[in-house]
Amino acid sequence: MKSINYREIATEKIDLIKPLWEQLNCHHAKLSADFSGAFQAGTFKF
Repeated sequence: MKSINYREIATEKIDLIKPLWEQLNCHHAKLSADFSGAFQAGTFKF
């Protein structure tokens, strides 16, 4: 079984995970027939 490592980062460095979030969001949009539009409409801004 693969292990998962979690790290806490400062808010100022949140943009470091933006590419990963965007790739995951795109992946879910392709897999979901019912919620594809919701995933495509999602943004990283908070």
